[in-house]
Amino acid sequence: MDELKYFRIRDVDIKLHGRMDDSSDVVPLLSNGHGIELNIEASQLWADVEADYDDFEPWAAIEINGELVSRFMLDKGRQRICLFRGRNPERANRVKFYRELQAMSEDKKTCILIRGLWTDGEFKAPLAYEHKLEFIGDSISSGEGTYGA
Repeated sequence: MDELKYFRIRDVDIKLHGRMDDSSDVVPLLSNGHGIELNIEASQLWADVEADYDDFEPWAAIEINGELVSRFMLDKGRQRICLFRGRNPERANRVKFYRELQAMSEDKKTCILIRGLWTDGEFKAPLAYEHKLEFIGDSISSGEGTYGA
């Protein structure tokens, strides 16, 4: 990974999915579907991720160009997650990395933090979708809104 350059997550032009504080140096993935999306021309992309839990291990997923390519459980601690390798560096790819586990209020330690990215390529502006849907749930009565507060 010597040829890869490290970027702090807040220095990259990304689209955030989910409710989160954008003033922190990390991106916390607090609930199901929270994540990052980016557009990049590169042969490989790795994420600097930290995870923790007591009882319920967090799960994450990776999509490339709208296709699910991986779904996996995260180990405790800081780790490098390969988002992709061996891609054509002259073709832009839309990459989405997100939490795929509901908020577990019973496990006070559960968390996923994205700290940065390693790549040999160039980040592009995130692409806009032609259509957008906004889901407004009943998080107040279910208590989901208290997680991460």
